[in-house]
Amino acid sequence: MTLSSWLTAISDGGACMDKRQVEYLKERYVGKTICLILMPYDPWPIEPGTLGTCTGVDDAGQLLMRWENGRGLSLIPGADIFKIVEE
Repeated sequence: MTLSSWLTAISDGGACMDKRQVEYLKERYVGKTICLILMPYDPWPIEPGTLGTCTGVDDAGQLLMRWENGRGLSLIPGADIFKIVEE
């Protein structure tokens, strides 16, 4: 999902992804360590290079995060830039 399509969905009141998309994101990210590269659209972003663990995925497809700095700001695939840390 691109940022523009995500923002359109929110403005239309229907920011939910279909179940298949959410399940894919859960399989790919939940339990994985993620390194944030950039949160370009957040006014109070997590600092680049911060590590965190994905704890879940909401119905809008946002990755629920537990960051090493104690914050809990979610990631938005397609808007935020991040990578899975290979262990």
